[in-house]
Amino acid sequence: MKGLPFFKKKLNRDVTLIIMALAVLAFMLARALLSDKTVEEIIQPKVSVLVFDCYWKTREEITQTLVNEYEDLNPGVKIELNFLPYDVCRNELSASDSAADVITVDPRWTAELAGHNTTEPEIYPILSFFYPLFYNIDILEKAGFSRPPKTRSEFLDQAKKITALGTDVYAAALALDPDSSRGLADVYSWIWAGGNTVLALAPLRETLDFLAGLQNGNMLYPGTLDADETKQAFLDGKIAFMIGSAEDMESVRSVLGQSFGYTTVPAPDNYSGKPYFASGVWSLAITKDSSRREEALSFINFLSEKNSVLAEGWAVPENGNAAVMEDPFYSKATELYISGQLVENFTGIKTADADKVFSEEIIKLFNGSTGDETARNIINRLQ
Repeated sequence: MKGLPFFKKKLNRDVTLIIMALAVLAFMLARALLSDKTVEEIIQPKVSVLVFDCYWKTREEITQTLVNEYEDLNPGVKIELNFLPYDVCRNELSASDSAADVITVDPRWTAELAGHNTTEPEIYPILSFFYPLFYNIDILEKAGFSRPPKTRSEFLDQAKKITALGTDVYAAALALDPDSSRGLADVYSWIWAGGNTVLALAPLRETLDFLAGLQNGNMLYPGTLDADETKQAFLDGKIAFMIGSAEDMESVRSVLGQSFGYTTVPAPDNYSGKPYFASGVWSLAITKDSSRREEALSFINFLSEKNSVLAEGWAVPENGNAAVMEDPFYSKATELYISGQLVENFTGIKTADADKVFSEEIIKLFNGSTGDETARNIINRLQ
C-alpha cells in the first residue's frame, strides 16, 4: 500500500516517545521514594504562598501589576495581596494571629516595632516623598497675587486678603489627626521650614504664634482635619493653600489642572537658609513568624528595584522616575529636592509620641492657650 512506510515510521516514533515518557515518570517516582517529596510535588512543584498585607490604597493597580510581574519571574512563589486600611496594618504589629509574611510599615511605628515580637527588627524603605506647599493659582489671582508667598509675613498678608474675599474660601487648613497615615506633617512642615529639627523653645513658640494667628483670624478651614479631608477641601476649591505630599501631585493636578502650583513652605522672615521639607516613607517589614523569609526578602528587593514604577507620576526625585525629569511641571520638584533638606522626624524624640502631643496641645492653643505655654507643654511632654 502506497504511503505505508510513512505511517510505520510515525508509529515507531510515537512508541519511542511513549517509552521515553514512561522512563521519565519512572525516574520521578524513584526520586519520590528516595526523598521526602510526594509524587504530586515532583510532577507539579509546590508553590510557596507569600501573604502581603498592604495599605497603599492609592496604588492598588500598579501594586497588583508588580505582583503579577514578580510571580512571572518567580513561578514557585504566589503572592496573596491584601489591601487593608492603614490602621488595620498598624494593628497587625501586635496581632498574635496575623497570617501575613510581609506588611507595609510606617516608620513612625518604629517604637511599636521594638515593643512587639511580631516583626523583624529591621524595616525596608521602598518609596519616599516630601511635602511642599500646594496653592490654588485662581484663588491667589482673585486676591491680587501673581505668585505664592515666600515668607511667613507674605503668607499672612495673602491669607488675610483671601479671607477678605468673602466667598467661603479659607486661606489654609491644618490636619491635626495623629492617627492619620500622614500624622501631623502639616504642623512639622511649618516648624522645619525655619531649619529647625530639634525642639527649641523660641522657634517652636514663633511657629505656634503664627498658627494661632491664622486660627484667630478665621483663616484656617474649620475642624481638626485629617490629610484626606484637607486634600478634598483643596480639590473642592475651599482652601487656597495646603501642605501636600508629593504622592498627591498627580491626582491633584488631574482635577485642578493649570490652577494647581506648588512651592517651598514659607519660612520665618529672618531665615535665609535652604528650604526644609517634611518627608514620608513607605516601608516594608517581614513578620517574625513568617516561614518564608527568603521569599519575602526576594519580593522586597524586587519592589525596591521597581520603586520608580511604583512612584508612577509622583514628583519623587530620589525614586528615579524619568517622568519627573521630562515633565516641566514635575521637574520643579527635582529642583526643590536638590536645593532643600528632607526631615523625617524630630531629633531625639519618638515621632509617634510627637503626633499625639502636638495634636492635643495645638487644640488647646486654638481654644485659648498662649504660644509660649503651648510650646513649653510640648517640650516638657516630649523630653
